[in-house]
Amino acid sequence: KDSEKSLLNNKSSNTDIFMFSGVNGSGKTTTIGKLISKINDKKVLVAACDTFRAAAVEQLKEWSIKNSVDFFSGQLNQDPASVAYGACEKAKKENYDYLLIDTAGRLSNNTNLINQLIKIKSVILKNFNSNQLNNILVLDGTNGSNMLTQVETFTKAINISGLIITKLDGTAKGGAIISIAQKSQ
Repeated sequence: KDSEKSLLNNKSSNTDIFMFSGVNGSGKTTTIGKLISKINDKKVLVAACDTFRAAAVEQLKEWSIKNSVDFFSGQLNQDPASVAYGACEKAKKENYDYLLIDTAGRLSNNTNLINQLIKIKSVILKNFNSNQLNNILVLDGTNGSNMLTQVETFTKAINISGLIITKLDGTAKGGAIISIAQKSQ
């Protein structure tokens, strides 16, 4: 019992973590940039765990600079989970209010890529309690009914806690949101 209490105390922090997932091009990085522009008077750390696309890291860095929030990244092609681990350590040590983690696009039918997300989630949960982690799935509204498959796959893998639908202004396919809402009840 004492060892369990000790382990929980090591995880104690007030940091809320948001891990953004989704398929390639769904708008994860831009969504994070727009969100951090809305957060005021909070200590925010943005982590670039899309280590395979240098442009994503640079884009996220620019959003962070523009909005005066802290930025954390690793090396190109570094294990994304190791970058997430470093960001978690920094967030705990420096008492951040929010840690926003950008992940690389994952095809929902690629087991190896989904397993990388599971590994990132596992690393986060070694540092924080599960009630602090919000797994946000970013969906491209132009994908229509394919969004339903993505929700099912990502929820099964990492237990999605929220959805953000992008690009709805240019498509009628966003009606698939109704099916997603009905199946998610």
